[in-house]
Amino acid sequence: MDVLAGVAHVEEFFIASDDADFTSLVQRFRAADRRTTVIVAGPVAAAYRQMADTVIQSHDFLALLSGVASSALAVEPARPRAGDTAKPAAKKASLASSAAVAVREMVKAAEGPIKSAVVAQRALPVDPTLSSDWGGQGKFGTWITRIDDGIQFAPIPSPGWVWDAKRFSQGDLPTVEDPDASFQNQIARVTDIPALSAVQYRQILVTLADKLAETTNRSELAKLVRDECLASDVPVARSSVNYVIQGLIYAKVTLASGLSSAELTRAWVGHVEGMCRVSGLQLDKGEAAKLRAWAGEG
Repeated sequence: MDVLAGVAHVEEFFIASDDADFTSLVQRFRAADRRTTVIVAGPVAAAYRQMADTVIQSHDFLALLSGVASSALAVEPARPRAGDTAKPAAKKASLASSAAVAVREMVKAAEGPIKSAVVAQRALPVDPTLSSDWGGQGKFGTWITRIDDGIQFAPIPSPGWVWDAKRFSQGDLPTVEDPDASFQNQIARVTDIPALSAVQYRQILVTLADKLAETTNRSELAKLVRDECLASDVPVARSSVNYVIQGLIYAKVTLASGLSSAELTRAWVGHVEGMCRVSGLQLDKGEAAKLRAWAGEG
């Protein structure tokens, strides 16, 4: 607060903590039109994440320091300050890439709203680098709405939908939501785990067990798993793979050759169940079974 009130102008503040008590401080920085980057080592409260301009996981931060993540971790350009006369920063190249062109053509020609996973599967084979951080946009939903003002995205109803705003509206989206998908979305929102499908989680864990025979280097492992999932027609973002790996480490799993997919699955599911307990989610037996099936045991 002294810095904000002082003569010297500090444009960006870095906070190395996943403690949500810092949310109000980040809010003050945003109110003063400053950029904030939060470095965390685990799950982050949704309000804290949304308030910060950028959230960097500890493993990505360490990779940056070691110089191995220059192509895997992209950071959005700083927001212009109030009163700046400089022209706004240009959109990232990914927004005008061949993948963006392919997606535009698909959405513009569609006969109705399209499931977000289908759109992602159209983009990723054209530009596999998008799977790491969606061209610096962080999430698919952000990327898809920024490549064209006429393209809209809605995460609900599950699994998320994309449509041409000139021809369709939210009123054209399905009105019946899958109860299991609603449950999964709730878990993802509260615990901040990736909102993947059961098939995607299973593919990550099976592929992870296989690729551990090739390397235990975390950065290389995440890339190998991401690429293999894409080759298997089950695309997942590298950030999601990294999240699962980090969860396994939190579950005290030593990444080494010889671990089976069943062992990895048990550890990952146990980690997710623990996050639910910490978050205050009380699950009955049926919900616990659905959670286990979704997170990898299904």
